[in-house]
Amino acid sequence: ELAHHYLANINGLKRLELAFFEDLILDMTSAKIAAAGDPAELVDVSCAGPFVFDFEKSVASFRDRVQVKQLGTAGDSLVADQLDLIFNQVVEVGSRNSGDSELASGGKLELRKLVARGAPAVVAMSSREVRATATELEYDLQAGHIRARDPEMVEIRQAGQLIRAPQLDYRLREDGAIGTLLAEGAGLFARTDRLKEGGQRTSVVQWNRQLS
Repeated sequence: ELAHHYLANINGLKRLELAFFEDLILDMTSAKIAAAGDPAELVDVSCAGPFVFDFEKSVASFRDRVQVKQLGTAGDSLVADQLDLIFNQVVEVGSRNSGDSELASGGKLELRKLVARGAPAVVAMSSREVRATATELEYDLQAGHIRARDPEMVEIRQAGQLIRAPQLDYRLREDGAIGTLLAEGAGLFARTDRLKEGGQRTSVVQWNRQLS
């Protein structure tokens, strides 16, 4: 079990592969491997296939029936065939660098980016009424950048809204306001509103090349 032991503390190894793997707990408050904390900030990552950690690249890879579940009441989840977690190595003051092929002693790993692939990969965020499907989903936590690709159309649904396109790029804003969206390729945006007098109205916007 990897809980509460930082992978960065295992020195001298270049690659770790486990043929059978149960789960990994991540504390998303600082995006580190942890064993305790607020359940709302903890996620459980599991898979049916091998788990590989590349120490030189600081990348954790999960294969076959990957599931990511938030342990809090929100219940947000991710299902994919493959998942790569890309970490930054944070060297604490007073620690030494043990060389290019080894991780720094006393260092910590902070999650920088996650890349999920599937047929399709599915993200369900019940806390925000969001459901997204794509063959490839990439989320850069530090840049606040979400990118989704699918030749058969990325699809994102949120509270009566639907957007489809082969590629979607979305940049989050730190103040919580609506960010910027770029859609590549022909697609559509649909929004359904409930009318005061009863019934509903759906508005649809389509484009042929790009929407920004």
